[in-house]
Amino acid sequence: MLPASHEAPHLRQRWVELFNAGSDGSGGAGETIPAFGVVEVIDSERPDSGGTATPDGGRTVLHVRRATTDMPKITVVNGPCEIPVGKYGNPGTMDSPMLALVERSDYTNGLDVGVKEGSFCLQSGYTGYRIIGDYDSCSGTMRVVKSAETDSMIGGCLAEDHPGRGVVFAIWLGAWDATNHEWDYDETGDPEAAIDWRYGVPYPNQGATGLFISRASDTYGTIWEVVALDCEVPEDHSCGSGSLQTP
Repeated sequence: MLPASHEAPHLRQRWVELFNAGSDGSGGAGETIPAFGVVEVIDSERPDSGGTATPDGGRTVLHVRRATTDMPKITVVNGPCEIPVGKYGNPGTMDSPMLALVERSDYTNGLDVGVKEGSFCLQSGYTGYRIIGDYDSCSGTMRVVKSAETDSMIGGCLAEDHPGRGVVFAIWLGAWDATNHEWDYDETGDPEAAIDWRYGVPYPNQGATGLFISRASDTYGTIWEVVALDCEVPEDHSCGSGSLQTP
């Protein structure tokens, strides 16, 4: 649709004001949110509420920060202006389609991507958004839409020997390689929490791979439940060890 049309997406986009709440929840000061960065929503407020000129409460402001867990439940994409810590005034949107920062320039149309802990960029291997456009090298963005398929399975590699049914253990999440059609594991950052409720199956050692699905956790934020898992360690997988952070 022509940009001059009143029906053009960029003119019909719905925006909401954002406040960079900064703290990552562990005492850190936070950081500036970049243009088109994807952030988690932690609260909202009506700063004009109570005034005689705003009987209905005035404007709504979402409090946001860099994601502190993989695939947070509520996210918003920042607009074209960066937001320093503790600052109001700049808008973001949850209204598809939208421009968002992406981790790689070679993502293909239709690829599912999502938010990784500690990143402002959408990445493969996670869900919540879907690529629908080509890459803009000037802004580092691609056009995306919200995706309802938040329960997609993700490849995982055991970061320790499987401890048995119902015991939390550490895994590395994979990123889908669209060229070689496989899960890649870089074993950086902190491993993720996982749990296995399967009966009567072999419990493999560190390096075994499988498919996992995200579940809510009061302790870890997100925990990954085993859907399918190798019975033994494949010769071509040797994921490094890692231990879970104490919640």
